[in-house]
Amino acid sequence: MEQPASNDLCVIPARGGSVRLPRKNIIEFAGKPMIQHAIKLAQDSSLFREIIVSTDDDEIQDIAASAGANVYRRRTDDGTRGTQDVGAEVLKWVPWVERMCILYATTPLLWPGDLQRARRLLMRNGDSAFCFAVGAKPLRDAGAFYWGHARYFAMRSPLVSANSVLYVLPEEQVCDINTPADLERARELYAKVKGRMA
Repeated sequence: MEQPASNDLCVIPARGGSVRLPRKNIIEFAGKPMIQHAIKLAQDSSLFREIIVSTDDDEIQDIAASAGANVYRRRTDDGTRGTQDVGAEVLKWVPWVERMCILYATTPLLWPGDLQRARRLLMRNGDSAFCFAVGAKPLRDAGAFYWGHARYFAMRSPLVSANSVLYVLPEEQVCDINTPADLERARELYAKVKGRMA
């Protein structure tokens, strides 16, 4: 079993004001609020010293806390702030971090092993700044998670560069949930990928 890495942090960005799919971070999915899947995923990976939900929303804060995550209350934003900026802001609060995983709140199709394998990939490539999840057909950001060394977050280094490595997800786990159609597709994939274990 993967051993906990005492200086690894998981940050789950979850603002309240999603537009195309309102309240998507806490919409009901497989019997519980969406973000609870992400929190449990991080917990089950046994990788993190701390799991922090960064939010500007009271309801998300309450759900996250009840699921066992800590909460960083950030200022309200319009969605134009990048997740790297959100992560760098949290780092000022928890300076002990060596590595950070940004895990999106809408990732019910992932397994703990995905986080574990991506972390190992980052560590094997010692000069890499980040390791991020992609879909391969076609090659694109999976909208799922990425790992990075804390110093690169602090320096605001670009996520996509020659200094990053890719973790390829199976196509049945790739679904960036931004619209009602995305949500419906995610429900269908979940039934295929995880439904037998729900």
